[in-house]
Amino acid sequence: RNKVTELALILPYDISAILYKSICSILKEEIYLKVCKNCNKYFIATNKSLNYCSNLAPNDNKKTCKEIGRRISFQNSKNNDPVLSLYYQVYSRKSMMKSRNPDIEQYSNSFNKFKEAGKKKLNKYKQGEISSEDFKKWIQKNS
Repeated sequence: RNKVTELALILPYDISAILYKSICSILKEEIYLKVCKNCNKYFIATNKSLNYCSNLAPNDNKKTCKEIGRRISFQNSKNNDPVLSLYYQVYSRKSMMKSRNPDIEQYSNSFNKFKEAGKKKLNKYKQGEISSEDFKKWIQKNS
């Protein structure tokens, strides 16, 4: 955590004094200047984990980056990685079988097992702890 010392009265002699005062205020209030992952514009965030701004999205004049940013990022990651695409296809198929056949316990158990183990495997894959080949073999074995 940054420690900021602020003077009670600043008489700005030049622009740098005004900038210093502004930066001190930002750090004191825990406000973050971030770049939106969707439109690449700067925005002020009150939380470190925010990645998308509240501006209208560049390709959609009705929704904000915050509303559609995660979905677009998810689609891009699936499109750029065939192993991730395969994982989400199997996940969706198992989920659909469970929801269409709620009376068949085998589908529910199969989905729940895949979901639990898949979450761990997916995180390991994204962090580079397992290779794409190992992840693909696991998906095919459990599909």
